[in-house]
Amino acid sequence: MATADPSAGVEPTDAPDPTGAPDPTGAPDPTGAPDPTDGASPGGTGSAPDPAIPTDPALLGTGLVPDGWTVIEDTTAACRIAIPPDWISDILPGTGQPSALAEALASVSADSQDWETYTDNVDQFLLPGHATLIDTEEAFLIATPITADGDLSYLLGLRFDDVNCNVLVIVKRNWIADFGAEAALIAQTLDHTD
Repeated sequence: MATADPSAGVEPTDAPDPTGAPDPTGAPDPTGAPDPTDGASPGGTGSAPDPAIPTDPALLGTGLVPDGWTVIEDTTAACRIAIPPDWISDILPGTGQPSALAEALASVSADSQDWETYTDNVDQFLLPGHATLIDTEEAFLIATPITADGDLSYLLGLRFDDVNCNVLVIVKRNWIADFGAEAALIAQTLDHTD
């Protein structure tokens, strides 16, 4: 069985300026790094937290599980992710969240459509207003731009021989500082269950 290699031929749609200078067009940084000139914070603290949208192809879908994290599978048992040890996974199948309040959530699912149909459907129907950060034959990553009044949201899909595995991660804006780093790590845990 082939394993998805999200780094195969991947380049972000807009490479960040290596000098760290803000983009004069105002476009969001595809690496997810906060704009140092932005004093507004989704958490209201006055400094922009790390938005935690993972875009490094080498870290996406590695299947690596941090120590102590809980592995959960989708309802078909074809795909899996891991969630932080203090998150709960008994509210919805294939979903983990910090509490019943759902300040953040991560949901894993499997899709049997061919890759092109799958990516077209994700692009058309999920995360309105998203940016496509990675679009290759093996990996598809979309995310909504982080704004002062928006949530952190991304969907990562990986192609395997028999199934497409995806993880949807959402962190409510007031909780990005608390759960953003964990949200980024969840993307690396996505894998096929074989």
